[in-house]
Amino acid sequence: MSSDCLSTFAQYFTILSADDPDLLRQTMALRYQVYCVEHGFDDTEKYPDGLESDQYDRHSTHSGLWHEPSHKLAAAVRLILANPENPDQPFPMEKECVIEPGYRTLIESYPRHEIAEISRFAVARQFRRRAKEAETVHGIVEQIEMDRQLEEERRVVPQITLGLFQAIVAMSVENGIRLGLAVMEPRLIRLLGGFGIVFTPVGPMVDYHGRRIPCIAKAGEFMNLIKGRNPDVWDFITVHGQNVPD
Repeated sequence: MSSDCLSTFAQYFTILSADDPDLLRQTMALRYQVYCVEHGFDDTEKYPDGLESDQYDRHSTHSGLWHEPSHKLAAAVRLILANPENPDQPFPMEKECVIEPGYRTLIESYPRHEIAEISRFAVARQFRRRAKEAETVHGIVEQIEMDRQLEEERRVVPQITLGLFQAIVAMSVENGIRLGLAVMEPRLIRLLGGFGIVFTPVGPMVDYHGRRIPCIAKAGEFMNLIKGRNPDVWDFITVHGQNVPD
C-alpha cells in the first residue's frame, strides 16, 4: 500500500464515532443488511426494525466510515469491551472458539478491562465493487482479483479496510486496550498480512459467521511489527503516530 494511495483517503472518507445515536442506528442497519440479508448469518425475522444488535452492543464502542461523495455509510466496526457489570463474562471468541491452552492462559493473564474483541467488521455492498468482493463481509479480494480492477477501484477497497483499522486503533487507545481478539476469515488474515497487519491464530477454524479462525494481537508488538513491515500503513492507522497503543 503506497503513501500516495493512503493520502487520498480523506478525499473520500471520514471516520466517525458511531456512539452517536443516529449513526449507531445506521451501523446496525448496515450490519443487518450484510450479516442477515446478504449472508444469512442470522434470521431477519429477529430484527423487524431492520437493525441487527446483540447483548454485546451495550458494552461496545462503535465506529463508522462515512463516504463523503455519496453521503452514505460505507463500512462499520465495533470493539467489544469487557462488561463493566460482569467483568468475567467471556468475549464471543472465548465462547465460540477452541483456543489452544497456552493462548488461553495468555488471554487470562491480562486484566479484563485491557482486552477487547474486534467485531461486526462490515462493508456496504455498493463498496464491495466486484462479484468476488460481494461474497465477503469485509470487502477485500485476493490480490489476483484486485489486479484486474481499474486503478481508482483498487484504491477504494484497501482504503476502507485500513480506515476501519484506523478506527480500531483509535478506539483501542481511547479504552486502554492491550490485547485484541478477533475471529477472522482466512482470506482476510492473509491480505491484512500483506499490509503488514499480522494477527496470531490461536486455535482451529470454526464455523462462526462463515469459516473463521480465532486470532489475537498484543497491541504493542502488533503495532511495532506493522511499523517495521509497512511504515506507510503504520503512519496511516496511527494518524501519524497520534494513536499508538501500549
